[in-house]
Amino acid sequence: MNVDKKRAIALIPCYNSRKFIRQAVLGLLNQTRPLDLIVVLNDGSTDGFQDEIADLIEKHSNLIIHDNPKNLGRSGCRNEGFDQFPADFYFLNDADDVSLPDRVEKSLLCMEQNPRCGIVAGYTEYIDDNGRVFGKGTQMYCLSPEDSARYRNSLNPIGLFCSTV
Repeated sequence: MNVDKKRAIALIPCYNSRKFIRQAVLGLLNQTRPLDLIVVLNDGSTDGFQDEIADLIEKHSNLIIHDNPKNLGRSGCRNEGFDQFPADFYFLNDADDVSLPDRVEKSLLCMEQNPRCGIVAGYTEYIDDNGRVFGKGTQMYCLSPEDSARYRNSLNPIGLFCSTV
């Protein structure tokens, strides 16, 4: 499987996340392996977050805002993204997540090297409101279909942050 030829998109559910959305989007725009599409899923925001990224939308044809038909919540918002934007790989990003520049490249490489892998997540830095790192996750998780089923059934849950599916 050559993942570089596969469609990879990021989905960012956004509800009143004006304070954080620009950094989240910039992190995804500045990847060593560019994403085919970055979709900010507007979940009924009223804080004008769109103003924070208007200049980025003008400059980057692979960045769009999709307005949900109603407030769906984070999970429903992601499901709307899956339904509306088909892809081979999805990069799940919250509106306050900032991606390191090689996130896409490393995640896709891991998927390519582990063809039974369905979800990749890991190597997380926890930052406060001022951008200071206060903790790190230093493990990469690659879940097989069986691992994924166990995770979904909550029999052995682990933290999956900024996952790729």
